[in-house]
Amino acid sequence: VVFHYRAPHDRYALSFSDARRVCLENSANIATPAQLQATFDDGYDNCDAGWLSDQTV
Repeated sequence: VVFHYRAPHDRYALSFSDARRVCLENSANIATPAQLQATFDDGYDNCDAGWLSDQTV
C-alpha cells in the first residue's frame, strides 16, 4: 500500500530524514520509485510531491 503523508503544519515541511522518521513512527517505509510507478499504473492519482526511497521527489 502506498500513501501520501502530509505534515499537519506545512505542505512540504519534511526533509528526507524527517520523512524516514515519520514512516517508522507509522510502521511504514518510504516507497521506491518502482512501487510508486506500480501504484500509479493501478490508478493512484495524487498531485503532491513526496520523497522516494532513493531520495528523489
